[in-house]
Amino acid sequence: MVPNFLIVGSAKCGTTSLYSWLKQHPDVFFPENKEPSFFVHHYAIDDWNVYQSLFEKGAGKRVVGDASTSYLSSPESPEWIRKILGSDIKIVILVRNPIDRAFSLYKWMTMEGYETSCPFEKALEVEDQRFSDEEFRIHSPEFFWDYMYVRSSLYGEQIKRYFRTFDSDRIKILVFDDLVANPASIYDNVCDFLQISKTFRPEFTRENKGIIPKNVALQHLLKQNEWRFRSLPRVASLWHKGVVQCIEWNKRLAGESRLETTTRKKLAKVFDEDVSWLGDLLGRDLSHWVMT
Repeated sequence: MVPNFLIVGSAKCGTTSLYSWLKQHPDVFFPENKEPSFFVHHYAIDDWNVYQSLFEKGAGKRVVGDASTSYLSSPESPEWIRKILGSDIKIVILVRNPIDRAFSLYKWMTMEGYETSCPFEKALEVEDQRFSDEEFRIHSPEFFWDYMYVRSSLYGEQIKRYFRTFDSDRIKILVFDDLVANPASIYDNVCDFLQISKTFRPEFTRENKGIIPKNVALQHLLKQNEWRFRSLPRVASLWHKGVVQCIEWNKRLAGESRLETTTRKKLAKVFDEDVSWLGDLLGRDLSHWVMT
């Protein structure tokens, strides 16, 4: 068993929600590991037999899926996917206001303890340095492109790679705004694309919301220790429980996270041309995304 359907990204554009809705459908199988990310260098599962084994329980299902958001930002993914899974695979891409998407990704990265640069503007400042640092590219604590808040939010070249590799009728592009405003309509749209029944109605929950913790550096330290204690014997269980409680406390104490107006204006200029291209591709006006 191998996937015949991929949700390739982008991260923080509603992919986890869509995965959750489709996973409930009786004709669809997704592994519990939402993002095996096999078709990416230096990240997650790199053994073909292990990857295949994730989908063994999907035998008999019309749709077998892999929802790895790393596949959109990683330049190597489209050709690799085509070579292994073939040209008939169906691909869903989700996009979002790139400014909101970049900030949402940053919030998730700090919440999970992967990002130490604070505030958001500092993380933007070090992006160029990180991008050119080969050691960081290979050994970054989390997926490298998740630290590229601006670069991974420039959808144009990422989407073009898929259109150069697959026929356009194999690709479906969805907009986060529509997913939030009318999840049932988006669900029906995807069911039509996958040629499965729309009569089954899932529970339309929203998943994977991020928040900047009260103390970003502390969250990083706590998360590192939580992972360490998780693998220790039972004698460490109380330590593990205490660390988890501190992680949640650090999140609960967080105030509302707002993007600075000056930062939004700067990013609007960066994304303006890319948003215009995407609007032309989708045949809709997205200029409000970069209005300040």
